[in-house]
Amino acid sequence: MSFESPNGPVPQFTPSTVDLDSAVMEELFSWEGAVSLGWEVASRCSCYSADSKQPEWGHEPCKGLGVIYAPRVEIKGLFRSQDRWLSFRREGELERGEAQLTTPLDIRPGYIDRRVRDRIITLSAVGDAEEGRVFYPAAQAKPFIFAGAQRAWRVSLQSASEADQLVNYGV
Repeated sequence: MSFESPNGPVPQFTPSTVDLDSAVMEELFSWEGAVSLGWEVASRCSCYSADSKQPEWGHEPCKGLGVIYAPRVEIKGLFRSQDRWLSFRREGELERGEAQLTTPLDIRPGYIDRRVRDRIITLSAVGDAEEGRVFYPAAQAKPFIFAGAQRAWRVSLQSASEADQLVNYGV
């Protein structure tokens, strides 16, 4: 529908199709609060036996863990919360932790089962998590919905200190 004015026809208004909400979410991961993380995608090692549900101890590629990690990729993430505490055991003091992390839509931390889950490492100190702190997803990543559409992923993380004793994760 067009209208006539004394100066000629008035152009019809067409709304812009720019998705400002997506642009805002993408911009969040470049701001000061975004944290540099190392992301290593996990996959089950070929030495894992479906019958015994155990890896082959001493298997060199996975060091007997049954999990192989892809080379580290640097990503940006937003920690929403983070806790840390000591667990006192016969073996000594084990440092434990939990965190809530939001990652961009193209970064979905993986969780196959309790043994096979991606590894996320802090590349610099953030809050009370020191540089090199290792986190693992506690469950499958959930969609982060904003303004009626999925904009990112949110995931609960666990910091497992016993894993630090098995493998040197040097940053």
